[in-house]
Amino acid sequence: MSGLNVLLIGKTLLFYVIMTGIMYMTGSGVSKIAGITTTKMERVSIGFVAQLALVQFFGWFFMAFRWSMVVFSVLVLLISLFGLLLGFYKQAYKSEKQERNWTDLLPVGMLLVQISLTFLMYRSDADDSFYVSNVTLFQHSPVLNPYDASFGITSLGTVPMYDFGIWEAYAAVLGNFFHIEGVTLMHFVFVPWLLLLSTSAYLFLGRTLFQGDRTKGNYFYFLLSVFHLMGGNAVFSQGSFLLSRIWQGKAVYLHVVLPLLMAALLSCIVDKQEEEKCLLERYLFVPLLVCILAGAALNPTSLYVLGFQLAAMLLVVAVYKRKIRLLWHALPAIFTVGLFTLLIYFRASRFDGQIEAASGTGDAFVFRVFENFFGSGMLYFVLYILAVLIILVLGNARAKISFVFTPLILFLSIWNPITGKIVAETLTKAPSYWRVFWLLPVGLAISYAVVLVASRVKYNSVGLLLGCILIVIPGTWMFSSENNFVRAANVERIPEEVIKFSSTFLEKNERPVILASDDLSTTLRQKYNQVELIFSRHQYILDLFTYRGKAEEGDERTRLMSFSNGHIEDEASVVETLAKYPIDFVILKKEYGNSCQLMERLGWRIADQSSDYNLYSLEK
Repeated sequence: MSGLNVLLIGKTLLFYVIMTGIMYMTGSGVSKIAGITTTKMERVSIGFVAQLALVQFFGWFFMAFRWSMVVFSVLVLLISLFGLLLGFYKQAYKSEKQERNWTDLLPVGMLLVQISLTFLMYRSDADDSFYVSNVTLFQHSPVLNPYDASFGITSLGTVPMYDFGIWEAYAAVLGNFFHIEGVTLMHFVFVPWLLLLSTSAYLFLGRTLFQGDRTKGNYFYFLLSVFHLMGGNAVFSQGSFLLSRIWQGKAVYLHVVLPLLMAALLSCIVDKQEEEKCLLERYLFVPLLVCILAGAALNPTSLYVLGFQLAAMLLVVAVYKRKIRLLWHALPAIFTVGLFTLLIYFRASRFDGQIEAASGTGDAFVFRVFENFFGSGMLYFVLYILAVLIILVLGNARAKISFVFTPLILFLSIWNPITGKIVAETLTKAPSYWRVFWLLPVGLAISYAVVLVASRVKYNSVGLLLGCILIVIPGTWMFSSENNFVRAANVERIPEEVIKFSSTFLEKNERPVILASDDLSTTLRQKYNQVELIFSRHQYILDLFTYRGKAEEGDERTRLMSFSNGHIEDEASVVETLAKYPIDFVILKKEYGNSCQLMERLGWRIADQSSDYNLYSLEK
């Protein structure tokens, strides 16, 4: 694998040791203060969410107002040191000795399977032209969030909804601390570590659901992981985000923050004799606020995804416990959601076209989104209904709250065809509405029900095996060529041509302007911050040009994008537009014969090439 050397391996291992240590110590201190019993594994994700929440609380100003990267780095360092010291609070880092349990091998083995598969295979995602390019930009910028990272045009403004979250800035700081470039950090170094954090969070949720039973929690995580591995039925599935882009903030809040939020709320469901000792219930507003802050740090869509889950689940918990006063604990979280929502709205409202374009829904909108979310795996929803029936009969109160009554509240408020359309048009906006179906606990409920049933049969292992097969049948294997997964050729997880051609386009120009076919246009700036692109992806042309009163320029860039992808509707217009922009290099797939021939007729020569691409420069 290109780029994998002893130095990178050393840096990666050092990163894992230091960062896991920081998160463990932070999680230990938080667990001690909150009075909750946690395993060593569970503390890592708790510490991570606490760290992110603190950095977001003190650091969002840096992103919003383009403050100093150096000062922000110092802030991250201080919060990390605080987390380390927190672990020494009343010797919090120590944990009770636990009996050895062979089932602990199940989550370890499944985690190693996930790490091995993501090491060997990857699927390129166009969203990284923004997220990963941001990390690369921030690593080389004296201030945070100076301009849009996807195009690299210094005079181009940023995307307002991403002006207040610190995840990419946090990643850039870590990359600088460990001298790892952004694209390698996100696509290679982060992946095993974030999978570890996800495992940690789901184990905590599983043990909480089964009221402290570690064995059943391990079974639960194993089955849930099978569900994720078979999540290739749709690009929107939870498994897809876990295994193909876990480094993106939205995947992190889905697979780390959301499970912890659920576990925090469920921890309030205790026996009456334990209620007086339950510090978590007394100070429930703290973990709720922490989860919302961590989500806001990761991605703005968390404001409504986590916000809806918090509101619905807290309402059910309050009704179950007959303590409506528990709803007051949501106020700090609600204030935080409201604050960042208003900040985003006020900045985005300068561009009326963008808000208007994102508000359209159409007929049967919710049903169409529901179908697209499940793709070919609609049978999973049938299994979920079956799991709900089992849980209603055999499940404990925590399971019924999580998998029956909270989804019922969400259906009445955001999933049904009437209110769902209103929610999409006013709150989430139509293009992002589908994420609310992440809150449908299909995999969680099925896994829980299988463990529940298997524990009641004579041979548990047989029941678990049959349940595992039941989970596999409706799904589609994630790591397949049909799902666009390919063997990783380099640690950056980008096309080899991006690296190969760099010696040509960077040698001749310090800041080259490049027009490239889709696969390269979305990846060039992930590694090379010096490059300026004619386009990165079509949606960004709309967001940054068309909806900002620059419709003509948006049309021109779209025309060049179509040309670079082999489509020529009006050759004269393409020639005119090519001449209008100061393009230094054009990268085209060789299979786009018409586009390649036009370049040669216009006097562009092949400066470099690979088996699939030509790199053109204009002869002068």
